[in-house]
Amino acid sequence: MMLEISGLPDDTGDANENVEQKLLDKARELNLQLNSCDIDRIHRLWSKRSGTNRPVIVKFTNSKARQRVFNARKSF
Repeated sequence: MMLEISGLPDDTGDANENVEQKLLDKARELNLQLNSCDIDRIHRLWSKRSGTNRPVIVKFTNSKARQRVFNARKSF
C-alpha cells in the first residue's frame, strides 16, 4: 500500500523537514480525510539536488486512505 507523490514543496537545506506534516496540510487544503495514523512511513526520494522538487513515497496503514489520496492525484 505504497504511493509515490510529487508536488509537495521541498525545503532547501532543511535536514529536519517534516514531510508527514506537509502531506497532512496538503490533504487538509484538498478536503481529504487523512490522519497521521493513516501513514506508516513517509520520506523523500533521491539525494538533495539543487533546483529539484523531490517526490515523496508514502506507506499507508490502510488501503482506503491510500485510495483517497490516489483519487485526488491530479490536485497534487
